[in-house]
Amino acid sequence: MKTKLAPRHIVPVACYSLLLVGFALIAFLAFTFNFAGLEDVDLDIGKPIEFFYGMLAVSFAMFVKLALIIVSIGGAVFALLSLIFSSINIKKHERKLTVVCLVFDILWCNILLGGMLALLAAFETFALLIVAITCLALCILALVMNILNIKYNGPKPELTAESQNS
Repeated sequence: MKTKLAPRHIVPVACYSLLLVGFALIAFLAFTFNFAGLEDVDLDIGKPIEFFYGMLAVSFAMFVKLALIIVSIGGAVFALLSLIFSSINIKKHERKLTVVCLVFDILWCNILLGGMLALLAAFETFALLIVAITCLALCILALVMNILNIKYNGPKPELTAESQNS
């Protein structure tokens, strides 16, 4: 008998897919984006103080770019693992894989809440905060659906001859 797919199975896969695409786009943009033109600063070696500050600015821009690339690739790998486990869960309907996805969801929510607190401390733009809130909403939705999966994918009682007769 083929089981019917419920929204509680499909929604986490969709959420993880959106997170994977989002982190992959951030990684791609970080590779291609020139942070405020700081990498192309004209450095005058004849003036040591200006050269030092120019090199410091270029180094900081490259560090931010590298950190953004590492974080976005790490987030994409993390979302890919969640996506794989959730996809396997659709096929097997096991509780173990749902628990693993639940752990990933809790970690995602904690990471995004920490990122939102850091963004609130900077308070320069709301664009990043809106992105973090959107990602947090996706993670909370996947968390709720995985909780429902655990609730409904429990072990089924075996039908014995006695239970069928009564």
